[in-house]
Amino acid sequence: MQMESEAQRFEWSEDGRLFGFVDYYRFGNIVVITHTETNPAWSEKGLGSRLAAKAVTWMEAEGLRIVPVCSFMAHFLRTHAEYHDVVTPAARKIFQIG
Repeated sequence: MQMESEAQRFEWSEDGRLFGFVDYYRFGNIVVITHTETNPAWSEKGLGSRLAAKAVTWMEAEGLRIVPVCSFMAHFLRTHAEYHDVVTPAARKIFQIG
């Protein structure tokens, strides 16, 4: 069985301002997060973590499980225990999450 997926993007914007995005590939209920980026025009400290939290919360609500190939997202998940259950068991082991 072969599964195909197209790149998708979670964007965080408010009042017409794009704060950042998370690129991912979806395979059934698994999302492989490949890139996280914040808008340099909004250099607020902690913006990346806020973006990551919003994306992970949305993915969890959608019933998705995460494989964080993106180093920023892997670090975020490693340091936020409240999201460990959203990460697949194999990814938790590989990326030392939880």
